[in-house]
Amino acid sequence: RLAMFHEEMEIVERDRQAAWFAEADGARVLLCSELGGEGRNFQFCQDLFLFDLPLHPDSLEQRIGRLDRIGQASSFSIHVPYVQDTPEEALLEWYSQGLGIFGSAWNGGDFGAQIHKECLSGMRAFLPGSSDHDRRTKKLAAMVKDTQAKVDEIQTRQKEGTDILIDINSFDPEKGKKIAGRLKAFDSDNRFYSFMELAFDYFGIESTKLDEKGTRKLSHHSMSFVENFPGLERDGEVAATYKRDQALIRQELKFLTIEHTIAQGAISLVLDGEVGKASAGIIASKQEGIIFELLYALQVSAPNHLGVQSDLPSQPIQIFVKIDGEILESFAKPGWQGIKPVQPQMKLALLEKLKPSLTKIVEIAATRAEEKATKLIEAASKHRKESYEREYARTLELSKINSLISEEELTAIQIKYDEGVAALSKTHPRLDAVRVLILG
Repeated sequence: RLAMFHEEMEIVERDRQAAWFAEADGARVLLCSELGGEGRNFQFCQDLFLFDLPLHPDSLEQRIGRLDRIGQASSFSIHVPYVQDTPEEALLEWYSQGLGIFGSAWNGGDFGAQIHKECLSGMRAFLPGSSDHDRRTKKLAAMVKDTQAKVDEIQTRQKEGTDILIDINSFDPEKGKKIAGRLKAFDSDNRFYSFMELAFDYFGIESTKLDEKGTRKLSHHSMSFVENFPGLERDGEVAATYKRDQALIRQELKFLTIEHTIAQGAISLVLDGEVGKASAGIIASKQEGIIFELLYALQVSAPNHLGVQSDLPSQPIQIFVKIDGEILESFAKPGWQGIKPVQPQMKLALLEKLKPSLTKIVEIAATRAEEKATKLIEAASKHRKESYEREYARTLELSKINSLISEEELTAIQIKYDEGVAALSKTHPRLDAVRVLILG
């Protein structure tokens, strides 16, 4: 089973061939032109056959890098057939013994015109008609030795240029494990998948299951409520997946995460639209009564360069109020499946009946939401002040030993802090949605 990948194929066909090769029971071999060495991910392979060798090490590293990347679970073999006593052998020897490119990653380096000239001269010595043909072995050995010396020099410069302090402080293993743990937990959390599929269904996006590995086809030939869906073309179809391992193998798939344009678009459409702003539900309970659930959004409005969002991330504030005006500090309601919807006719009659009470309820809830928001803003302001003091003190100390740090930099830090504090002080909770819960 042979797949092909070259410039004369249409992009869609190339994607199909690469996807077929990526499948465990798909093509066993993918035959590529040089195009296969640029930007494609084949980390699931264990064998790379090179039927020619490029004249520049960076091009060769590109080819090897298709397999030597994140997701490669084991070592892999590189096979290079060559004809003995030809320029091919000289080039292979140069790469293998001189650069050591088949044993470890080539970090690059400027060899300059001289070393390339020597390499080409060494290759020409293997041509039958060359005046150096009889001395080709010695000439090749000298070329390899000279290259090794150049490589050692480059690697020494790279090591000497390493900032050990940056290396020590750039990675905290414990923090790294926690971040990886959160990513893994998110990947296994079905709530994001459920939200996206509900959003697709509501807005008329067809989400069709293509295989058992998590590949889905998204198309919007029958969209409703909106003219455009962010991230999706009006007349096109998109192949996507929610699974990280599948996305790593199949590069042409859209990997749907909460940061993806399609997901962000779905969230924006839901938050900015009117649907869901007011709803009603029935909860089976031994107690009878009506509880209002008011959802406030606390979101600071400030330019990104101020970094205020890291002090006060956008977050919801929930307030529960009984119909008599009593605020419930906590309310343990069942999951979504435990809330039964109210019939549309009954919902309209219910809202009309509760309208006089709703104004008073909103006033009570707004006061409590403001109190909760004030505490959150105070904590954010404290966090910002502490961060500012550390940054200012560090920059001030550095300015004493580094003349390149000017007074303007200290002033800029102060201005950034002041503008951030001003933005926090203007932040207030915004009523985003109301739900009426009927107990009984």
